[in-house]
Amino acid sequence: MAKIIQDTDQRQFVMVYHDCLESDLFDNPYQIVLYIALKKFADKNNQCFPSLKKLASTTKMSKRKVQNTLKELQQKHLISIENRLKADGSKSSNLYIIHDFKELWSAGSNEEALEAVNKHEDDKLIAILEAKGYKVTKGETMPKNTVMEEKAVPEDVEKAATNNEAILEITSEDVKMKEKKLDNEPTKEHYQAQQNNNTDKNSTKNLKSQEERYTMAQIKILYDYSVLVTDYPEQKKDLEVVFDLLHETLNSTKPVRINGESKPQAVVAAKLLKLKSYDIKYAIEKFHQQTGEIKNTRSYLLTILYHAKEQSYLDIMNLGHRNGDF
Repeated sequence: MAKIIQDTDQRQFVMVYHDCLESDLFDNPYQIVLYIALKKFADKNNQCFPSLKKLASTTKMSKRKVQNTLKELQQKHLISIENRLKADGSKSSNLYIIHDFKELWSAGSNEEALEAVNKHEDDKLIAILEAKGYKVTKGETMPKNTVMEEKAVPEDVEKAATNNEAILEITSEDVKMKEKKLDNEPTKEHYQAQQNNNTDKNSTKNLKSQEERYTMAQIKILYDYSVLVTDYPEQKKDLEVVFDLLHETLNSTKPVRINGESKPQAVVAAKLLKLKSYDIKYAIEKFHQQTGEIKNTRSYLLTILYHAKEQSYLDIMNLGHRNGDF
């Protein structure tokens, strides 16, 4: 039986949605062309790492124009940029994470785009955690009468605090069962009284464990600890220190000192919960770049973590003045 061969002109293509092309977020054709070029190189996770030379060749733009347009796309929250290093420690081409989803293209401003991206990332995180058997509920909110200095609190965190935005609290099924079991048990004061009388020292330890909002296991899932250790095994000790510090800070109830200033714990926690694995790696690199004496290493490291997202972006802007890749 003869086979019928159908002639087709089907070739590789890039899928671009209509709402993307019609979005008000783009200011000029260069941004659209470069965004589509990035999608050309992207994998199924919307990630790619073409060199500036390759992007310039693809878009028929100069290398400098590509650099400037990449910054514009990042400022509009249409892409995220992560620095990559070669095995010898030298800089490699950047990793570009392309944001492309329905809610983003309905945004009318950079601020709305940022809100859409943050919500999209939160929803993905929640889906991953729920798939692993965790339940995600709303945790403590910022008190409405909390007093914060405008200069000390970044704009995105200040907005979250004034809007009384809830901080995500991740609670596994077994922890929730234990918390439910506590409802009919003695109060904290009773446990403390028993401790003072040396009649039941273990009760206070049990209560303390129940007050832990974020277990170390949950924190390691949140910041992709296993991925970091696999990719950077030589920095395992550094990662352990960072994760211990995150665990301590996220579970604290006291104000936290950042840059020598006292900040509400909820504000610091809100910033730390937005960090990604590459922000953790960036903070470790910045810590080791410090050549002077550090009097309080934990406080210094926590300050780097607190400012990691903003500082990495400023570094990218600074690198834009150099030749070659970011």
